[in-house]
Amino acid sequence: MTKLTFPLPVFLRRSLLCAALAGGALSAATPDAEPVPAEAPVKPAGLLGTTYATITAEYLHLNDGPPSVARGLLATFNYALSPGLDLGYTGEDLRLHASGLSASAGRGAFSVTRFAPVNGANFFVMADAGLAVLSAPGRDVDSFTYRVGFGLEKPLGADTVLTLYERFQRNTSRSLRNSEAQVGGKLTVKLTTRLSLSLGLESRENYPQKHRSGVYSLGMDYRY
Repeated sequence: MTKLTFPLPVFLRRSLLCAALAGGALSAATPDAEPVPAEAPVKPAGLLGTTYATITAEYLHLNDGPPSVARGLLATFNYALSPGLDLGYTGEDLRLHASGLSASAGRGAFSVTRFAPVNGANFFVMADAGLAVLSAPGRDVDSFTYRVGFGLEKPLGADTVLTLYERFQRNTSRSLRNSEAQVGGKLTVKLTTRLSLSLGLESRENYPQKHRSGVYSLGMDYRY
């Protein structure tokens, strides 16, 4: 059987040969390009979706005192488990003093927060559960406590974010049975890649006693 061949034109064969030789020479003459180091990821100004610890000082103005003032510390640890899901723990300790009366209240709870971006903000829902305690002269009680809430985290700039929220808290034991509505906001300003400062304002109303209080807070956040 005769094999048919279709030879390339002379000028095309010469052009391909020259291109191959030029490409080989260029490859040999050019040193290997150094890999460009990857930039470190930028940590957002907001706290949702980050692993962090916070220490917060609280000042409570009690509208139905005495006592009319309470001071407290709040410690929070948050762990970013997966995209859109955080786990955390919060411990709160309050101290009240008035006219020889001294009392303390505390609350510790584990939390779960679910969030998703909506129109340039992070909308979130949360729930926590734990133990609440109250210690006063002649009265030491504790109760199972839980809280549910929702809110949004809205960036105001590269290093500033505003968080607004509403929560409902319930203590369930007979000796410490009450509910509390909490509405507030927090402004977080990023100072460094790891540190940020948070300023908070919150209104609380207790049921069935209908006691009201305003909470002013200042916190320091450390991101891992």
